[in-house]
Amino acid sequence: MQSSSAGKEALEEFFCGTTILVWGLGREGTSFLQLASGWKDVSLVVTDRVEPDDARRTLFSRAQWLPEPEAVEQLDRFDWVVKSPGVCVRKFGLSHEACGKILSQCELLLRFSPGPVVGVTGTKGKSTTAALLYQMILRSGRSARVVGNFGTPPLEGFETLSIETFVVCELSSYQLEFMRASPHVAVWLNLFPEHLDYHGGFQEYQKAKARIALFQKPGDYLIYHGSDAGIQEALTRFPLSSQPIPFDLPDGRSLPESPFLQGRHNRLNIIAAARAAQLLGIETSAIFATIQDFQGLPHRLERVGVFDGITYYDDAISTVPQATLAALEAIRDTATLILGGQDRGIPYEDFARKLARSSVSTLLLLPPSGLRLAKVLSLIDPPFPGNILVVQTLEEAVEEAFRHTPKGKSCLFSPAAPSAPPFRNFEERGEAFKHLVRAMGSSANRLVGG
Repeated sequence: MQSSSAGKEALEEFFCGTTILVWGLGREGTSFLQLASGWKDVSLVVTDRVEPDDARRTLFSRAQWLPEPEAVEQLDRFDWVVKSPGVCVRKFGLSHEACGKILSQCELLLRFSPGPVVGVTGTKGKSTTAALLYQMILRSGRSARVVGNFGTPPLEGFETLSIETFVVCELSSYQLEFMRASPHVAVWLNLFPEHLDYHGGFQEYQKAKARIALFQKPGDYLIYHGSDAGIQEALTRFPLSSQPIPFDLPDGRSLPESPFLQGRHNRLNIIAAARAAQLLGIETSAIFATIQDFQGLPHRLERVGVFDGITYYDDAISTVPQATLAALEAIRDTATLILGGQDRGIPYEDFARKLARSSVSTLLLLPPSGLRLAKVLSLIDPPFPGNILVVQTLEEAVEEAFRHTPKGKSCLFSPAAPSAPPFRNFEERGEAFKHLVRAMGSSANRLVGG
């Protein structure tokens, strides 16, 4: 493990005398440029899909701008490519040699952090688990940061890390795709089809996720959901050198119940975070107190309020059917379910059959994926026994929810699909849902309790 200053010095030394292409000017790309601008004997080149305006260019005055097509043609001139997670290189047909130059901030963090790094991944649940683990470490009185897919670029504030700082890094498949390093402690929650358009299929998605443990060594640890079929298949494809630590629901018997995190899936998140905390030497008292106090993250089964006797839940984070089914298991009195968003073409037959057997009496389906789901629902046998309404906007969906949900029951917004226009991400559509519910409820003086 590096000393406090040695990590920063080793990172700079690694890039000394090289030419670096920074691919992508999002938060990660910008933060890397800010860090690298103070390095000596480094040449920086920046590229992105859209050319930045003059105001943006002031952020990287030391770097040369190169349009993306030219940068792709000239990849052989660069020693390293520091790629932002949102840049999909598959569409450029890069050679194996070119892909070998790609680095992510997460890999650099793993290689050069002066303190311990714990990696957390999974198709769903990784943000909640990372936040839980982070809070457990803080509750113990130790220094900690949470970075990565959670929202903070991995190398933001890197120069302030010390040997005593625990870093919890949430890792998406985009960040793991080209990784050649794995954390000492890795947490793998689950695996089912997601982001298949980005990766080109489930096998490549699975391979990307497996990289959280693929480069672990003897003495490292992989904490994983032992009964998850996707993870089991991955571990068969990619045998590991680290110590496997499977977990499942019975392993949580000694842990307190959470008054805020509902459902089987959240119980598994709690167990995984507790296992990781124990490996890090975090005291049981800090682990238990965090489980009892942690109120969850926005847009993850977030209780919006009770209006006109109906309880509304924002679960906008759910972008796949498996996550929506887990939400229905947690909120057992759901009468109205709002679904739909971007259509990635995943099969809906099994999802439709499970909806038909659920407690839901009204489905409100948003385009474009909701249109295809409506067709699938019309073909299943036995059919869905309740109302199926195709709506055009989220506002219309909320209006229909107020109209169709019986008093004493719940309405759940759990789309089972990624965001579609006008929403750019799950945060935007979740905030829009909450605003609409509160506005419609308050306008009629229907608020009972938040």
